[in-house]
Amino acid sequence: MLGRFPQFIDFIRYCDARKSLEGSLSFKFCHRLAAQTENPKGEITFELNFGVDEFSNRFVNGRLETKLLLVCQRCMDKFEYPISVDLALAFVSSAYDEEKIKGMYESYFFEGDSQIDLHALIEDEIMLALPLIAKHEDSECSIPTEFRSESEPKNAPDKQSNVAGQTEDQMAKANPFDILKQLKD
Repeated sequence: MLGRFPQFIDFIRYCDARKSLEGSLSFKFCHRLAAQTENPKGEITFELNFGVDEFSNRFVNGRLETKLLLVCQRCMDKFEYPISVDLALAFVSSAYDEEKIKGMYESYFFEGDSQIDLHALIEDEIMLALPLIAKHEDSECSIPTEFRSESEPKNAPDKQSNVAGQTEDQMAKANPFDILKQLKD
């Protein structure tokens, strides 16, 4: 099925029928994701395959792809960030069900009925793939290397001084028990 697809689906029916969905989801349906990016008119292309495995686990697997426009947290310039997610989720309703699928799938918990929000599922998986801190590759960032917090400043001394003005070498030579030795004498 290409193009339009339902927002809410009965995953049991889809899995039992081994249905596939293909299409794209506009960011206008992904409010949380749109708030995190600079391109609210983007879209997520997806291919989802529902099924039941030999252990009677109902699952969905497939692929999600998009390109997000993010703001680099170093230089504050916008940059394009491609995301590609390989999806393998099993639908579980309890911790017991989750134990059965360990290592084969990620868990997707549902409560009560078998209706799930497909838009939310796709949006959640893309949001999990977002970088913790959005930033360019080092070679593409417009902030010079000497001003980045990850690198040591070029003019920094070789030995850092502590609060008392001692260098690391002086502190290493000093025995922390010297004070007790003075008290004993």
